[in-house]
Amino acid sequence: MRKKSSLKPALLFLLLILSLLSIPAAKSSAFKGSIMEGLTPFWSMLQPKNEPDVKSKDTAQKAEELKIEIRELRQEIKHLKAILKEEEIGKTKVYPVNNPRQKAAAARIIFRPPLFWSSFVLIDKGDAFNEAAGRAVISKGSPVISQGALVGVVDWVGKKMSRVRLITDEGLQPSVRIVRGEEKDSALDGLALRLILELESEAGEAARSLSQQLKSYLKRHKKSEETLFLAKGVLQGRSQPLWRSSSLELKGFGFNYDFSDEEGPARDLLTGKTDNPQEEAVPIIKAGDLLVTSGLDGIFPEGIPVAYVKQVDKLKEGDFYFSIRAIPYAPHINQLADVFVLPSLSLHEENIVQIR
Repeated sequence: MRKKSSLKPALLFLLLILSLLSIPAAKSSAFKGSIMEGLTPFWSMLQPKNEPDVKSKDTAQKAEELKIEIRELRQEIKHLKAILKEEEIGKTKVYPVNNPRQKAAAARIIFRPPLFWSSFVLIDKGDAFNEAAGRAVISKGSPVISQGALVGVVDWVGKKMSRVRLITDEGLQPSVRIVRGEEKDSALDGLALRLILELESEAGEAARSLSQQLKSYLKRHKKSEETLFLAKGVLQGRSQPLWRSSSLELKGFGFNYDFSDEEGPARDLLTGKTDNPQEEAVPIIKAGDLLVTSGLDGIFPEGIPVAYVKQVDKLKEGDFYFSIRAIPYAPHINQLADVFVLPSLSLHEENIVQIR
């Protein structure tokens, strides 16, 4: 009899674990978010507080707002060009302006759980901010950017805080495409300038030497005159919850250009040739290419820098797409302090990535 009774606690524990595993993803996500919201004040007291300089913070916020506005203006210019092109060829198709610019919300990182370091962070904005603003700026599916680069997406919204799933987590898979040429060069120059500013704030001969090398690069770097939009695919983080990743490397898959779109004609996977023999062959993907959001996932707006291609894996027999390794465009993703949250493109839950 004693042996049977001693098994009851173990059986009850096993049943509890199985019941937790059977909870739907949406409910378990909200449950975990509520627990994190309650424990955050206690964890935060154990972490050192570094108050940022108010003046530099305001300057950085204004610069970020300008970057967002510039990107949105580029999208509107592209939209207007499409309208003009349709008018030139005598069509009457109307392109509705269904994506008016909405001001992004600045938010501060208030907590980064040690057990989920490479998976998500908590920010200091939630439903209370939306109520004060009179509109849903921060919602499930809202893209999150920092210094002009994509860093994650909001996957849970509480009263006074929200959780951001980072691009380094394997559960987030943004749709992206290759950009080569003028826009890539501009993004690279911007990254170099940010690194120069960071290096000049540090002491030491090594920092000064690297800063001078970057300045020399900017002086002799000549930008391309045109921009090519090439292969499309999907990026995915490599880290898992309960594990702090030592590498920021991302993996990508599904990269090809099998179908023509508004950016150009389809290209052969191996040769980069089009159906037009007069058109120059161009590799659809190579190391050093910039990866930006394509907008095909319905979550992220088109044109946000995400990563650089680090390596293109060799094709195996029967492959019809390239797999790659990439480095996030935001090199500071492990030291995030402030971010900007964009309004969600869609409030439909079926279009939002589910957290496993």
